[in-house]
Amino acid sequence: MTDIDDDPRRMLDRLLTEKGVDYAQLSARIGRNPAYIQQYIKRGSPRRLGEQDRARIAAYLGVSEALLGGPALRVAAPTPRARGRDLVLVPKLAIGASAGPGAPSIRAGCAIWAPTRAR
Repeated sequence: MTDIDDDPRRMLDRLLTEKGVDYAQLSARIGRNPAYIQQYIKRGSPRRLGEQDRARIAAYLGVSEALLGGPALRVAAPTPRARGRDLVLVPKLAIGASAGPGAPSIRAGCAIWAPTRAR
């Protein structure tokens, strides 16, 4: 028997039960037909949730995508209630970039741009 934490379907089923969300409601929330989540959990189809579906579900439930079979590094934030239809969640990434001469220097946890050569 598989541990519940190792099975994304059983974990999703448990999370939905705990939060009082039914399958059709979640399916509609992610833009799928009303039977989509029920088929995923009960029939095993699709085999895995698509990346966008998994991200939306994790954000809606306020859990890590890893609980739903995703990569362990991505963490979803709860969806704001006052969000309009034309707004989307944009992940904040810890990256650095340079568009000209210069390279990022990391000091005390923040990026400071320093020229690579004197002119």
